[in-house]
Order: sequence, then structure tokens, then C-alpha cells
Amino acid sequence: MTTKSLQSVSYFKNLAEADFRELKNMVQIKTLVRGEILIEQGSEDKNIYYIEKGLVRVFRTQVDGSAVPFSIIGKGEFVGEMSILDGGPRSATVEALEETKVLMFDHRPFLIFLEKHPDILVALLKTAVTRLRDIHKKIEEAASLPLVDRTWNSLQILSVHFPKKMIPLSHEELADIIGATRARVSEALEALHKEGKINLSYRAITII
Repeated sequence: MTTKSLQSVSYFKNLAEADFRELKNMVQIKTLVRGEILIEQGSEDKNIYYIEKGLVRVFRTQVDGSAVPFSIIGKGEFVGEMSILDGGPRSATVEALEETKVLMFDHRPFLIFLEKHPDILVALLKTAVTRLRDIHKKIEEAASLPLVDRTWNSLQILSVHFPKKMIPLSHEELADIIGATRARVSEALEALHKEGKINLSYRAITII
């Protein structure tokens, strides 16, 4: 682990050199391949992760096996920060959408570190609260918005993480993210294509 990696974390921009040395002792680097699980719903893993490179999706699996999509999280963001709030089992699964590199912070020493740096703790808690609000909003949208609109909203969110606005996902993978069947999402994509909003190609969707 290099100090340079930690210095790239925006939350740590005002830390002293001694603080970075302390952080280095509690961090490991983990690299995920596309489709690999970082956090498993229901697990007791309490570590906190910072995405240095790549993209992940957060979703919850229901009793009937269906997946409820929560959010897409990319470079420069923490994931798993809810463990700061309650320390309970993981409420959702986090899966890599592409090759992803994360910094894994050991839960106990990191919490002690945050107690000494309340400004960082407050920033992480604000992130957690914002994501909870986004989750509630998406649940409301799922109940009220037509699938075409939900698909378009999801594509716009995803496009932020791809400079050329070309999203390298299959229809099935996008359907998993949205929380709908592949057939229905394919119909929604065709509708958006006819409206001139997107171009479709093999395992890629490009916003025009």
C-alpha cells in the first residue's frame, strides 16, 4: 500500500503525514474481476471499501429470489459505510460491474481513526444518509414510473462513469441492475433507440 493511493482519497485531503502512516497499517488492496462479489448480503463482514478504480452495483435479494437494485457506485466513492452506523449484518450485496480495485479498511482500527477525525466521520455519514434517500426514491420510482423512464434514468446514472457514454453491459446485465426481466428491458431499450436517445450494439449501449 502506497501513501499516494491514500492521498488520492478526497475524504483524507487534510490529513497529516503521520495520519497516512496510521492508515497504511489498516488498509489492504483488493482487485475484483467483473461479476465478483465484494460484499455478500447477510454476511458479518464489517470492513469499509474505497473504490480506487472500477464500478460496482448494490442490490438486495428478496425472499422470492428477485433482486431490488439500490445504486451504482464508482471511482472515488466508499461502499459498505453503513457498518459505521449499526455494525449489523450486511443489508445488501455489492458486485463488480467491471474490473475493480478497492482499498479495504479494517473495521475496528478505522472506526478508532474516525473518532479522532470527526470531520471524516461526518462526511461518511452524510454519504450514507444520501444513499438511503436515493434508495427510497428508487423504490418510489419502481412503483410509479414506466419501465422506459426507469431504464433511461438508469442509463444516465451509469453514463457518468463512462467518459464516452458507452455503457459496456448486455441487456441481461442491465435488467439485473434495473430490477426487471431481460425481455421487458430489451423492449424499453428498443423504444429509447427509436426515440433517438441511444444506440445499441453487442454488449454496449451508447447514449447519444
